Amino acid sequence: MSLVHISFPNKPENKAIELANKIKEDLNLKKANIIQGDVESIIVIRRDPKDVPKLLEELSRIGVGTEFGFIDIIPLKATVPEIKYIEEEGEEEEEEEKLTSRISIEEIKVMIKETAKPDIQFIVFMILAALVSASALVLNSIPILIASMILSPFMGPILGFSFAIMIKDKIIIKEGIVGQIYGTIISILIGILVGFFARITGFLLNPTTQMKGIGFPNYFDLIISICAGIAVAFSITGTVKSALVGVAIAVAIIVPAVNTGLSLIYGEFVTSFESFILFLTNIILIDLCAIIVFKIKGVKQMPQSKLIWRRSRRLPRKIKTD
Repeated sequence: MSLVHISFPNKPENKAIELANKIKEDLNLKKANIIQGDVESIIVIRRDPKDVPKLLEELSRIGVGTEFGFIDIIPLKATVPEIKYIEEEGEEEEEEEKLTSRISIEEIKVMIKETAKPDIQFIVFMILAALVSASALVLNSIPILIASMILSPFMGPILGFSFAIMIKDKIIIKEGIVGQIYGTIISILIGILVGFFARITGFLLNPTTQMKGIGFPNYFDLIISICAGIAVAFSITGTVKSALVGVAIAVAIIVPAVNTGLSLIYGEFVTSFESFILFLTNIILIDLCAIIVFKIKGVKQMPQSKLIWRRSRRLPRKIKTD
């Protein structure tokens, strides 16, 4: 359940009346709570998350959130007593519509921006994940490899790039590209450094079976990448966020990137090249499949808002009390 909180000015009065009529009649929201103040009015609506995008589209058509007013989308974790969502008359969905159901684009964008930006936290986790992955390849350990896949934040920029293409957000597109470049460079360099350390210390003189096992993508590698791209896009546009961990393990983006640098140190140039091709193939297929799913889900460019929220420049220094 989601709480949609709409605040808008009472003036001009025709806008407030138009909004109220739109909610009561066109949107058929019988349980909307309207609170009217001296300057602003507030409308509070409880909706199923999959119904929020349609509500926002209808509100944007009359200028709410773009020309006047602000819309807050608040996910409700729990209510007392528990609210059971019951579809009102005329809201029954056909089977084919369930495939396109999603949360609002605004909510997706917030989640994407948190993981797509190549900030210091992203770099730190990339270094840690690459170190764990390289160590796992040297130790020939599958469980440690799985740990590095979970730790890696590489999926963030990849998904951010695909999403930003659909909503035409140049800033997130740039961040997605930069994040993927940073992640690639870090992974390969860490692989080279760990391989160099393992050789000079005599810990590992020859490539392990895990290193040699990562090669040119075959049909099953392509199937895994396609499934991962579809799964991650469905996960981020819905409410099943736990699937993202499974996707990270399934596609193992960081492992072939690390193995590219690691194999170079051991003179396995063919394996290094094939690992890099596998790495690029994974990224390209995930991007393409995610874009297709976003298209099916109706993800598109959002209406441009003309509003800017400004806080008061001066706050009272002291509160006088009797």
